[in-house]
Amino acid sequence: MKQLLGTSGMNTSELYEYTSQTLSIARQQGPLLVSKSPLYLAVEAKFNKYDEGFKKDGKSMLTDPILALDADRDRIVKWLYYTVMGLSFSSSATSVEAATLLLSKLDTYGLDLIRSSYSEESAMIKGLLNDFKQPDYAAAVAKAGVQPILDELQSVQNSFDTLFEQRREATQERLNIEAASTARKELEAAIRGFRTLVAGMAMAEPTSEWGKVNDLLHQLDAEYAKKLRTRATLLAKQKKDSETK
Repeated sequence: MKQLLGTSGMNTSELYEYTSQTLSIARQQGPLLVSKSPLYLAVEAKFNKYDEGFKKDGKSMLTDPILALDADRDRIVKWLYYTVMGLSFSSSATSVEAATLLLSKLDTYGLDLIRSSYSEESAMIKGLLNDFKQPDYAAAVAKAGVQPILDELQSVQNSFDTLFEQRREATQERLNIEAASTARKELEAAIRGFRTLVAGMAMAEPTSEWGKVNDLLHQLDAEYAKKLRTRATLLAKQKKDSETK
């Protein structure tokens, strides 16, 4: 089974367009089965909710910098989690002991924290960072060598808090921002569920409309993956150019 395209790196407009095209492919190529499935209907319902916010100002109350910082902190949380998990299988007894302690704390928060609302995720990240400053955990952090990851997470979280507060003060619509962030994450979860269903059914029935829809959705993924890589390259170049000035 091919790996599905992650949507967390998409900006608001890209997610809107990607979902719209996903639904269109399913309707046109899977009229009898695919577009009648409960998971397709779930994506459609979540997209309609997302669409309501998007039409307000073209950004669904979210600015691209906020989305970028949220995606960045999600990336760092996953980096931290999988680094610590890897260390738990180390040949070094010291590393294993430290990683086991850190992993026990990470598991209390769960990797799903990155799918929480903005405020909930911020609160959990701050709680995690504070927990790791406690003596026992701080010693384990040092032994595991993950302090640079925690420092980067703290830096990104601070930037997120600053920008989020500026956005809130500028619009005085914190609830709308929270509603928009929740709508986005619910839509992303619905897309993952639907795509997993399509991929599974396509494997079982490759010549059915499931197979046709799955093939076209993978083509769509390839187009957006290329677009995301191009944008990431341009942003990296712009950042490098600004730093050398």
